[in-house]
Amino acid sequence: MRLGLVLLSIIFLILVQSPYIEAQDQQNFLVVNRDPANRQQVEPSIAIDPLNHDIMVASAQDMRKVSEFGDRWNSYYRSEDGGRTWKNDLIPGYPTDISPEGISSPLKHFRFTSDPVVAFDSSGNAYFVGLAVNRTSGKSAVFVARYSDHGSVYNGTTLVAVGTRDADISLDKPYLFVDNARSSPRFGSIYITWTEVNTRSSRLSIYFAKSTNMARSFSSPLLVSERLDFFNQFSAIATGADASTSSRR
Repeated sequence: MRLGLVLLSIIFLILVQSPYIEAQDQQNFLVVNRDPANRQQVEPSIAIDPLNHDIMVASAQDMRKVSEFGDRWNSYYRSEDGGRTWKNDLIPGYPTDISPEGISSPLKHFRFTSDPVVAFDSSGNAYFVGLAVNRTSGKSAVFVARYSDHGSVYNGTTLVAVGTRDADISLDKPYLFVDNARSSPRFGSIYITWTEVNTRSSRLSIYFAKSTNMARSFSSPLLVSERLDFFNQFSAIATGADASTSSRR
């Protein structure tokens, strides 16, 4: 949840040299403006639809609702023209969300969200992983929001892992990977890692979970690494040709 480099606005430099974006078109495109009253957006992530390279989705912590409910919430951004223009909305479930999607979201019990990462599967479904925290109880959770139809339709949110009410133990730094290799025996599987931080014992533990049903449910968390080391976090995932998984920190 640490705010690294603060961005006054989210601007992605499109440097993709491909048939879809010619070299002469390389330039900065504004995703969302900074709101002078309610600060900025930070921790951006971006993914490109493998079925249509003009479609992109992005994510960030968004501060524009601070004046409304006093905290930040993750935003979801989508472009259909190669990143030149964007539409954006908050992940459903924020404290003042009264939409049917928001009221039914498991995130409704949390105060703020953070640490967003987005990815596509090979069918054009987008997945948004993040961290949700309840400041009152101290409970935190890793969640995944699902978007179908090339990332345009919200299809619900799943809690992957829920922490305890112990103020000294929290979840942090989730990461998302989708196995899109058609030769893989686990083609389509969705993998998530995150860190459990125990400030009382200074122990940091990395956990892993997978889904084989498009993020509707996940396996029980599997402990990957446990160390008395502050740097035992910031995990990332990759798969080999045989679908073996590797997590690094």
